[in-house]
Amino acid sequence: MKKLLLTLLALTLFFKTSLAVDFYNGSYQQALAKGKAENKPLFLYFTAVWCGPCQYMQRYIFPDTLLSTYIAQNYIALKLDIDTQEGKLIYYKSHQPKAPTGVPAFIIMNGSEEVLKKAVGGMKLEQMQSFLMKDEAQKVIYKALADSIATLQIKADIKKPTFISQLFFNANASNWKPGLKLGASLMGLTNAKHGVGYEIGLFYDRSFKFRKGEARSFWHYTRYHFQPGLSFSAQGGKENLQYLTLALFNGYQVKKWRAVEFTLTPYIALGLGEEFKTTYNPLDYGLKTGLSKQYGTLQANIGYSIGLNDVGKLSPSNVYNRGFYLSFAMIVGK
Repeated sequence: MKKLLLTLLALTLFFKTSLAVDFYNGSYQQALAKGKAENKPLFLYFTAVWCGPCQYMQRYIFPDTLLSTYIAQNYIALKLDIDTQEGKLIYYKSHQPKAPTGVPAFIIMNGSEEVLKKAVGGMKLEQMQSFLMKDEAQKVIYKALADSIATLQIKADIKKPTFISQLFFNANASNWKPGLKLGASLMGLTNAKHGVGYEIGLFYDRSFKFRKGEARSFWHYTRYHFQPGLSFSAQGGKENLQYLTLALFNGYQVKKWRAVEFTLTPYIALGLGEEFKTTYNPLDYGLKTGLSKQYGTLQANIGYSIGLNDVGKLSPSNVYNRGFYLSFAMIVGK
């Protein structure tokens, strides 16, 4: 009788194991290539030998017949131990922009390494079924980090990062890239002699690129990036007026004109100094038009600034800030 019970127990365990999720026996890169070849997304399961909820998932959830069959038909499933070199790298790589928060962790990723879904923590069967249910309208949450950036984050978690290293990491991981702008201008008030001025400022750059599979739209014909920024400037000329300026840079790169971008920048400026209390209106606004050229992390801009507000307080009025400008910018993580 004892032998019979042991035999039945062994058969039960074997039956459960045989129906468990068939995780791919290969590397992450091989699984990614297999997913592309079979047009299937990746189902990444992050685990560890010391993880109690992971053992629960493997014992009671993954052996479910319907679940394992559904995963086999719709995904390339890959099991990754976060205590291995590859597992830790992919763990960090697929959990940007912040470090992972625990195991078990689950990621659904397409062939372009774009994350569609993610979850952390043990799940009941119904929850796992809901998580794995494919949705053709599912939008991309974010793109996985490059291996080099994920490696930097691993090092940063081991050693407390400096401000500079954290800035560069955040810039690489984020869609919004910080930048510094330095410029010169040849400007002056209406009917007054123009003179050389300067500008220094900080901004954030956000580039928008068309993704394959999106509906045909305006972005098929142009690439666009947006730079909100704050700068301090001194307008040239006899008055040498100083301003704190909020500018919203818009750059349009038409495909047929890949060498340059057409730019349009609405701005609003607040005058600083004693002359704005008596002689000039402290509020100015207008548009900057021009051309821009990207050189990797560097950007060159040239154009004409059109002040639209009458900044004159004394009669006669109709006094505007206008003139040419040239600026150079460095964008971190571009």
